[in-house]
Amino acid sequence: MAYSRPKHTSRRAFLLLSATAALSGCGLRFGSPEDRIQAEAEESSRGRIAAVLASINDDDHEEERSRLTAAIGPPWTSDNSGFPEIPPQNTFVSAMYSIVDLVLRDIHTLGGPQTAIIVDVAVGASNLLPNWKPAQQRFAQLPAQGYPDFADRKPYSPGDDADPLHEFAKAAFKASYGYTKVALAMKPDSRERRAATARVEALANAAADANTLLKQGQREEAANRPAWNLPHNPSDPGSAKKLAQQLEDTVAAALFGVFEDPAAVPLAGRELKASADARIGFGGRQLLRYEGEAQ
Repeated sequence: MAYSRPKHTSRRAFLLLSATAALSGCGLRFGSPEDRIQAEAEESSRGRIAAVLASINDDDHEEERSRLTAAIGPPWTSDNSGFPEIPPQNTFVSAMYSIVDLVLRDIHTLGGPQTAIIVDVAVGASNLLPNWKPAQQRFAQLPAQGYPDFADRKPYSPGDDADPLHEFAKAAFKASYGYTKVALAMKPDSRERRAATARVEALANAAADANTLLKQGQREEAANRPAWNLPHNPSDPGSAKKLAQQLEDTVAAALFGVFEDPAAVPLAGRELKASADARIGFGGRQLLRYEGEAQ
């Protein structure tokens, strides 16, 4: 089951941020120039995704289309100058390809309160493609250390709250440890044991990448532990699959706030996709990870 969206990114707040970005383009200004540019970049991506979803002209996957639309919000009407018009009609599958391509092309411009939802919708779209491997490879190739133009941006500061990137690094270390238990509970030479073993290394590498970004930003790095408390210790393949799904839920939840840090967005996008795919591999398919009713 997908996590409900935290209150600070409720549907009401999500659309308010979108409206604020729209107003800034009409002459009203808010925050710093960097904040304004960031909000406008997010709203551009969000609006184009919404327009692509509105262009679908077939009845395939009506439930999935409805949920993706609810997550991303409505397209802007034609009287909102500066925002995208609905493109020519698309089939559902071609729309999913368009959404994935749009977000992966825009990802170096993103970072803010809408970005987690935008990237999550792209991850959901990628897992609805009949030929999903190319999208998986593109997500996997996202750079862990960001893009060169990040050096010109104002450094991200988590303020007085817990640092999301630090919390993600801890969650990745914990999940890596948890997957050692998952692997041991799976049958030798099984696909599940190989997948669990691969996640042990991948999550440890993700934590190391997060710590590198933390160090570059002169922020506190996360420490690994010899052992971590787990929801339960698996004793058979069934309980191991349940633990794997719980570990991926923890990873996805920890990534939510990381998307507000522009330098960490590529890493967060890469790891959200990897987590979603791993959860599918252990029998826990999800369309979206950050989903909740309008508030």
